[in-house]
Amino acid sequence: MKLIRSLLSLAALGVAALSLQAQSTTAPTPPPAPARVDPALGNAIKTIVDANRSAIKTLLEQRKTLLEQLKNATPEQRDAIRTQLQQTMRETQSAQRDLAKAIRDAIKARRDQAKPTPPPGG
Repeated sequence: MKLIRSLLSLAALGVAALSLQAQSTTAPTPPPAPARVDPALGNAIKTIVDANRSAIKTLLEQRKTLLEQLKNATPEQRDAIRTQLQQTMRETQSAQRDLAKAIRDAIKARRDQAKPTPPPGG
């Protein structure tokens, strides 16, 4: 019984030693060098976001004005103000969708630019 245990221990040590040796002989491969990206695309994204911020700020000011008007309005005026608020909300949502699409497009353009070009004739 002791003989079997000692043989199993030796086998386990041998396997561990072989796996350590295999790990030490394989060198990790370095990551590929990043491709040069046009910094103007980062500025393009920043410009898109800044333009959207000003548009959203305007829409929020309109909303705030309409909510103030809603407090002192008659029932007929309230219906009209609610309609305007709903329209403002739709415009805000549309602006957010447009922003997201513009950012996705700019990021895609940046990603496409960063892809390495294949060598000619190959």
